Amino acid sequence: VHQSLLYIFTCCSDIFGSISSYYTSIQLPGQDATLQCWGPRDAHITLLEWSRPEPELISQGYVFFFQDQRSYENYQHESFKGRVELRDSSMKDGDVSAILRNVSVSDTGTYDCQITTIQINITAGQNVILPCRAPNIDSNSKAVVEWSRADLGKDYVLLYRDEQPDPEEQHPSFKNRVDLQDRQMKDGDVSLILKDVTINDTGTYECRVFRRRTNRRKRLDVTELIVNPGQDAPLQCQGPRDAEITLLEWNRADLKSDDYVFLYRNQRPYENYQHESFKGRVKLMDPSMKDGNVSVTLRNVKLNDTGTYKCQITTKETESVVHDSGQRIQRETRQSINLTVTDSGELRGSLYYLFFF
Repeated sequence: VHQSLLYIFTCCSDIFGSISSYYTSIQLPGQDATLQCWGPRDAHITLLEWSRPEPELISQGYVFFFQDQRSYENYQHESFKGRVELRDSSMKDGDVSAILRNVSVSDTGTYDCQITTIQINITAGQNVILPCRAPNIDSNSKAVVEWSRADLGKDYVLLYRDEQPDPEEQHPSFKNRVDLQDRQMKDGDVSLILKDVTINDTGTYECRVFRRRTNRRKRLDVTELIVNPGQDAPLQCQGPRDAEITLLEWNRADLKSDDYVFLYRNQRPYENYQHESFKGRVKLMDPSMKDGNVSVTLRNVKLNDTGTYKCQITTKETESVVHDSGQRIQRETRQSINLTVTDSGELRGSLYYLFFF
């Protein structure tokens, strides 16, 4: 008798502090699958959304939708109606895991859990704790914790790696004002302490947690690029073929930290974060990013486009690489292009492909 195996990947995220943790579940058809996700222990959860990231499924409904103490079947995709329920209807200790009953081969895929918690209001001058918890993470996990705020660009509120904060990547306004509540990360606690809050601290904070592996250079290629002013310049960047790209950042070294050449996240570009000089001039060569192609075209190049362009990719793997512990790995590919526009109208560039895993 031959039986099919279902591979179900689960990602958990919290939009007040977005927790990203990845799990792999292998099931036989007809069994029940537990989709694990935890939010903060002490926060009031106002909205829970379980979804599948495939565009054709997102447009037709949720896997599970829970708001204001009740579920809404009307918002569910037809294939999930009557088959999904909370493991703990009281969501005790932030447990928002869901049980998917009677799984079939068509249920194979990645499941995203998104949690919205009640807003925190604080008086200026006080300290505040921003809750975030990542199951199966502790100080021995070699975890990287990234606390960020969308309006800060590529600077972090706090970047914690190698068992200590990294001040080089931190936005100046948060220096000496933030730390993890528990550097031991007991029970996956990666909550942030923000001291002496000010009105300028207002915003939406995101927490991302992933396990780190030793980086190694995979390949180095150098090519020459020649384009004349007024023409279009192809800025080549190649990510891994088998990974889901969650964030693409094109920037230039001389621009401010919150000004991008191009920013693409959650399957769409964000022009509001672009530097004024690049608005309307940069597009993906392949909007589907097939086979990891995240190259962009810079249209109508000018002399002041001279500079070093960097491409940074953050991925959420959907197959092929799974950590021994069951945690799924994020990996980044960075590429750098030195672009020069000469007075003669000749634009030259050296393209460096740097792969980090």
